Amino acid sequence: MPAITGGKDVQVDPADVARIGRLVTGPFDGEVPDDLTHLLRRDPGPPGLWRYRSQLTRPVDGRVLDRIGAWAQARLTR
Repeated sequence: MPAITGGKDVQVDPADVARIGRLVTGPFDGEVPDDLTHLLRRDPGPPGLWRYRSQLTRPVDGRVLDRIGAWAQARLTR
C-alpha cells in the first residue's frame, strides 16, 4: 500500500504517513517529500491554503507520478 503526502501539507498531517505505516499489516511504502503541498505540487514558499490556486496551474510533481507508476507496474507484472 502506498501513501504520499507533502511535507508542506496543511490539510493532512504529514506525520500520518508514518502512523498509517504502523497500522498496515501488509507491505507499505510511505513517502513525505519536504517541498510538496497537499496538491502534490512542488512549492518553494511557506505552506498555506492561499497558495493552492496558483499551484493548480502546475502539474503534479514528477516524483509522485514516477512513484505511482513504479508501484502500479510492480503489481501488474506479478
